[in-house]
Amino acid sequence: MLLYDAAEDIHHNFSGINNNMTDKRHRTVVAVERAVDVLLYLAKRSIPAGVTDLAKDLNLSRGAAHRYLTSLVEKGLAIQHQETDKYSLGPSVLILSQAFLHQLSFRSRALPYMNDLHQLSGETVSLAVRYQDRRICVDQIEGTNPLRYKAEIGKPYHLYYGSPGKVILANLSEHEIKTILQDPNLRLPATDAPVDREALLKELSQIRKQGFATSIGETLSGLSGVSAVIKDHTGEVVGTVGISGLSLRFTPERMAEFGSMVKEAAQEISKELGYLIANREE
Repeated sequence: MLLYDAAEDIHHNFSGINNNMTDKRHRTVVAVERAVDVLLYLAKRSIPAGVTDLAKDLNLSRGAAHRYLTSLVEKGLAIQHQETDKYSLGPSVLILSQAFLHQLSFRSRALPYMNDLHQLSGETVSLAVRYQDRRICVDQIEGTNPLRYKAEIGKPYHLYYGSPGKVILANLSEHEIKTILQDPNLRLPATDAPVDREALLKELSQIRKQGFATSIGETLSGLSGVSAVIKDHTGEVVGTVGISGLSLRFTPERMAEFGSMVKEAAQEISKELGYLIANREE
């Protein structure tokens, strides 16, 4: 009986330790998630944020919000403005962003070709990466025209609209395309019109044949674009390079011209990344 009781006590003690460790890990994960939420909140604001507003918008207590902000300040990820006591992003964010961009080796390889496209077209030239089922603009050279398009760097967009998204989508497997297009509620952001899947699939086939994608008023009303896909040494799609601007300047003739330009630039960037186009196309 005594041995049984002792075994029960040991089991109970170990269970308590395991439960405490699990609870501690859970609290740590939640704390990290909340800190990231605070960081992203500051990133999305155009003006510094006060503790009260941040706590309300993120559904945190004022004390918790202050603790997260204090921790971010200590790490240089946020700064507190002494004159207002409000907070904004800190200098350490630049370290993270520069490290991310540095890891995108094709960004530096693409820049000379982006400059060439910019000089030849006078329009905005953008570089995007594929991230899961999204594409994200990571660099751009703004057009020289006073009325020009400026991409929102870092914002994720779906792949089923816009020339960068569609040219990526066209180069994915049938299974990936089917998975991305299976949502019955896909709509174009510029017009809120439903996506015509049959027409889109035909367009993807045409994109594969011609080597570039075009778009007119899909992402934003009055905006047109032309993009080609960039591949790495394994043949995987890593991003796109494209030209975009006001639709009134993007005549059919200019879009065809831009298509040839971005296709050639994308091929050269792909070669820089080790993609052997001749071997892949045999």
